[in-house]
Amino acid sequence: MTSCIGLTADQHKRLQEIGELLLTARDLHLSTFSIEPRPGSQAAKDFSKALSRKVQRSGETVAPWSQGSLKGPRELAVNLMHQAAIHLDALGLLFVADRFEDVPGTVARSAFEYISRAVWILDPAVDHRVRCARQQLTDLASFDQWRKARKMSIPAADRAADSKQLSKIRKSGIAKLTEMFATGVDDKDKLVLPLDEKSDLPILADQTYLMFTDLAGHFGKTAGWAIDGREVYDALSLGAHPQGHPGFTGTLVDQGDGTSRRQINYSHLERLAEIAASAYYDGVSCVLSYHGNVDNPALKSWGESLDVLFPRTAGAKPAL
Repeated sequence: MTSCIGLTADQHKRLQEIGELLLTARDLHLSTFSIEPRPGSQAAKDFSKALSRKVQRSGETVAPWSQGSLKGPRELAVNLMHQAAIHLDALGLLFVADRFEDVPGTVARSAFEYISRAVWILDPAVDHRVRCARQQLTDLASFDQWRKARKMSIPAADRAADSKQLSKIRKSGIAKLTEMFATGVDDKDKLVLPLDEKSDLPILADQTYLMFTDLAGHFGKTAGWAIDGREVYDALSLGAHPQGHPGFTGTLVDQGDGTSRRQINYSHLERLAEIAASAYYDGVSCVLSYHGNVDNPALKSWGESLDVLFPRTAGAKPAL
């Protein structure tokens, strides 16, 4: 049995208050989930664009992309932020329940991953063709990971047939992406789509799929944080790893009677919450700004509560 010690009464009270804020992350997300783009917003402009493949076959008239394709980045970013909100809710539950043993670091890292991916997709510094490319790359990478994990739930006798069927689905997906993003036409009048050999994913609109460390670096720059996002992610990853978490969360001390006590690392827990909450605020701000709704009252209220708990953030841009 493990009990937690090492927190002063004031520290314990503060962690409870932090947990209560984290528990409202889902409410913030739900209050903005179905928001419509305002006239003149980037979303309104993107949804009305006539994008199509840049190259064409001999005598071909290239069809414009569908509305679903144009809205894809927004839909995926909102869903990613939903997952982030669920993780912040879980982190809040751990704080309120005084469950500081091992889990907070893993939950905070996962939330940061979802947020970083959402901001990368809705990056305000790129054009909408790039946003669409990043969304499509993310969906394809997710499909590939799901396909690997699916093997665990398929009877051994059915795996070969299932794998064959999923390969057909992936091939069909690549064909669709080729129709959208092909960069050339070969001597047989077939569309050409370049492949990133490192990830085994296509290169779309000069974009490759970013892994999480580079993704975190992009997030830090886009959100204007005063620390490299890569360093933040490295610290979160170490704190979530079995070999790293004792040095961050705390250490177990054997009491000699079959029990142990964990000496809690208060500063680390506080920092985990600040990273997760600040990143979440920036992620929601990115989605709302894309829709022209950055003055949303729910976001304003949540940001004010965040600044009360973490005055260093100055608008959720921590020096950490």
